[in-house]
Amino acid sequence: PDAVKVFDAPETMGSEELFSRADLVILPVNFDAHTVKYVKYSMPTKIPAYMFSGTPTLAYGPDSVASIQYAHDWAYCVTHRNAKALRDAINLLINHEKLRRQLAESAQRLAIKNHDRSHVSHEFQKILINAARQH
Repeated sequence: PDAVKVFDAPETMGSEELFSRADLVILPVNFDAHTVKYVKYSMPTKIPAYMFSGTPTLAYGPDSVASIQYAHDWAYCVTHRNAKALRDAINLLINHEKLRRQLAESAQRLAIKNHDRSHVSHEFQKILINAARQH
C-alpha cells in the first residue's frame, strides 16, 4: 500500500520535478465516449514534463486520442480498457529495468527535439519569417 502514491494533478511548473522523483508515472485518459470526444485532439501541457522527467511513463487510454497516439513514440502504452493488460504492463515495467531506462531515454530525446524551448522557438520563428515572406 505504501508503494503507490496518488496525487492531485500538479501545477504545470512543478510536474517535471514531481515526476522525476517517481519510479513510474502514468498518463491516464478515460475510455468513455464523452471524454474521448472532449480530449480527442488536445495535447495536455504536462506531456513535456512527463518526457523530460527521466521517469518511464505508462500511457493508459484509447488510441483515438492524440496524447495516446503521441505517447507510442516515448511511453509504454495500454490502449484498451483492460485491468489485466494494465496490471501486466505495470509488472513488466517493474521487472525490466532495461525497458524502463530505454523508455525514459527515448522520451527525453524526443522531448529535446520537440519541446525544448530554444529549439521550438527557433523553428517557430523560421515558420513566421517564411509566412511573412509569402505575403
